Amino acid sequence: MISQEVIDYVRHQLDAGHSVDEITSALKQQGWLDTEITDAVNRIQSEHTQNSIKPENKQKSSLTYGLGSLFTGLFLLVFGILIMLDIQSFVLSVVNTFFSSIAYSTAEILVYILTVLLFLAGITNILSGIKLMKK
Repeated sequence: MISQEVIDYVRHQLDAGHSVDEITSALKQQGWLDTEITDAVNRIQSEHTQNSIKPENKQKSSLTYGLGSLFTGLFLLVFGILIMLDIQSFVLSVVNTFFSSIAYSTAEILVYILTVLLFLAGITNILSGIKLMKK
């Protein structure tokens, strides 16, 4: 377990502008173990790293992910609509390319299922994008 005394000392010395090597040397001279010193320094540096992430950067990443999700959803919806506009030729191309051994009606059902899944994925992405952008 890390001594609170070592943690406070490391924090104070780092805030005062001393290097980790200087702090480590001083603590060793006072009789502290290397593991205690290393653990305390790592803990303070970890806290410093977590506190240095600015809220506006978090907001920018939410906006970026939100826009990405929104555009992905729109793309999926448009792709689904394009399939629905010319479903017969799409089904024929799928049958001729991938499933020449199955019946046309079976391929048509599979394409309808695919299209519904595209619509659902598109709507889900759009809703996720809107939610992320509101953060």
